[in-house]
Amino acid sequence: MRGETRGTERRGRERKEHANKKGRKGGGFEKRVRAVIWNVAGLKKKDEEFWKFLKDYEVIGLVETWVDEKEWEKLKEKMPEEWKWKCQPARRDCKKGRAKGGIVTGVRKELEEREVGYEEKEGFQEREVVIDRERWRFMIVYNREGRKEGLEKMKEVIREDNEGKLIIAGDFNARIGKEGGWGELSTEREETSEKERVSKDKMINKQGRDLMEVMEERGWMVLNGGKERDEEGEWTYEGGGGKSVIDYGIVNWEAWERVERFEVKCRAESDHLPIVIDLGSWYERGEVREEEERVQDWSDEGIRKFRQAIGKIEWRGEGVREAWEELERGIMGAVEWRNKVKRKGIGWCPWLDSECREKKREMHKARRRHRKEQEERRHEEFIRCRKEYRELCGKKQEEQKRKEEKEVEKIRTEAEAIVKGILFYGVEVWGYREWKEVEAVQEKYLKWILDLDRVTPGYIVREELKRSKLRVEAGWRAGRFEEKLEGGKGGEIAMKCMAEKRKDEREKERGEWPRESLERGNYLWRCGISEFALREWGENKWERLRERDIEVDEQERGEEVRMSRSCGRYERVNGVPRYIGVCKRNEGKRLVRIARWRCGNEERGNRYWMNEEERKCRLCGRERETVEHMRRECEYVREKGERGRDVLNEDGRGIGWMEMIERLRKEKEREREREGIEIERERVCVSE
Repeated sequence: MRGETRGTERRGRERKEHANKKGRKGGGFEKRVRAVIWNVAGLKKKDEEFWKFLKDYEVIGLVETWVDEKEWEKLKEKMPEEWKWKCQPARRDCKKGRAKGGIVTGVRKELEEREVGYEEKEGFQEREVVIDRERWRFMIVYNREGRKEGLEKMKEVIREDNEGKLIIAGDFNARIGKEGGWGELSTEREETSEKERVSKDKMINKQGRDLMEVMEERGWMVLNGGKERDEEGEWTYEGGGGKSVIDYGIVNWEAWERVERFEVKCRAESDHLPIVIDLGSWYERGEVREEEERVQDWSDEGIRKFRQAIGKIEWRGEGVREAWEELERGIMGAVEWRNKVKRKGIGWCPWLDSECREKKREMHKARRRHRKEQEERRHEEFIRCRKEYRELCGKKQEEQKRKEEKEVEKIRTEAEAIVKGILFYGVEVWGYREWKEVEAVQEKYLKWILDLDRVTPGYIVREELKRSKLRVEAGWRAGRFEEKLEGGKGGEIAMKCMAEKRKDEREKERGEWPRESLERGNYLWRCGISEFALREWGENKWERLRERDIEVDEQERGEEVRMSRSCGRYERVNGVPRYIGVCKRNEGKRLVRIARWRCGNEERGNRYWMNEEERKCRLCGRERETVEHMRRECEYVREKGERGRDVLNEDGRGIGWMEMIERLRKEKEREREREGIEIERERVCVSE
């Protein structure tokens, strides 16, 4: 085995060559190639400082991200654009709780990358990069519980005859003590002796022995405690239960010669500390210039300045054309301009204020003091600062959550008030009349809230949300307006009109009454009360009449639900269904999914206007697609999933079964698409 002296001399020559090359190329600047690998213990809630720290590195490996496939679809749109990102989704062992594991890696777009050419294994993600025309393999590892099966998978992926310049880094959950040193050439005896690696962690456990067995078999070496900037073998994990070294950088001999530095950074976003590997190579990074976009300022301040400038405009043109052009120039010159507000980047938190940032700086200082002095009191100080910081962040998040809930409630209330304000315009005039067109607008609005299909019956939507028809409030408002006129309040013309109507009702036959009087009579008849009885009620008569109208509306709605052909299995409940009452701010999709199933939108067997073939189950294609069929009879569901329980219950307990059916439908649709493509290919081949 060769000694380290040649590598040191070679790196010295490369530094001189690099110094000569600097400044030759334009349009950018040269940057060292460095990789950072970090067990982040959750990626979604990291703040802007976390992402700012990562921007200094060319290769990024983040493990234990807890990001599943659905969450990655949302997150990848926000990821920094300077890197090419890949994600190995976290896996859920059960339906409840967060996902476990997960890896996200990024490589700068300026670096040439090659495909790895094999199927990815769980817990391992490789990025192959070309640097200075040399092939580098970065294997990012998260071996949960340090399992030996994971190490066997790693050996399968990394073939001994095709290692290249290999760097394996990540969380191995293994403690190897001071093992994993390297060979050193003795100038006196001209032989290689094993040099002990430096480490603050002296413990060796079973997982560590399994890891060492693989390393000795392949001839790999550990960077921790063996390179510049980690001469003492720093701790990589500092949790509440103690300290250890379980995050490693492992390399083969070709990579060992080239790696210049290895460092354990001091950060506080996770109990694990990031490890940084400096390859000693350089590349040209393109210069990123942020262009400022200017837009017209029509804020309150901008409008005020615009009005002031407009008032000072004078024109001296003699003709109409010249005067108009001069006025147009003056108006355009009066407009205020400002820089366009940038979109909030990844890591932006509305609750992260100066108090949180100050507490975080205090926590970072405490950790650095602890690393420097290595005293127990410094460790306790750091643990205390970290606890205070996390409690403060939790408090700020709760405050922001309550603030957002109030804003959402305000928006919902204002939106409903606007809708009602439009629909009830002129209700004092037409209030006793039941307009189907107006009722249809309310039902359309309610369907939009729950994302229901257009064909969903309006009475089903109103029953689900326990909403009465608009005629109830319209009749009550018209009655209150009538009572106001009877008391001598209101316009003179309105009081004369009402007196004429009452006179016609007393003196003429019912067939000769005006339309408004007939509508009022029908309203009273619907509520089961006569004109004479209404006068006997005295005060609060219109409130009592309103309660009766609500009861009548509930009875009519219940009869329509009972006789429904498209929602025959709809289950009525007393009051608003429980799943709506307990829905949280960020559970809108859950609410919509349950509402669609309860209102019959996710089954085709109830759509009596469709032909028989269209009403068949989308999974097995045999019987009509009903909830009962999918729960008890569908063979495809029986093979792929589980039988459902009372999935249409008001508390939404069948949400897991609903998600499973929707997932199976998507899988079945993809299968049909693939089959269609294959059939089309065969047809083309036969025709050729």
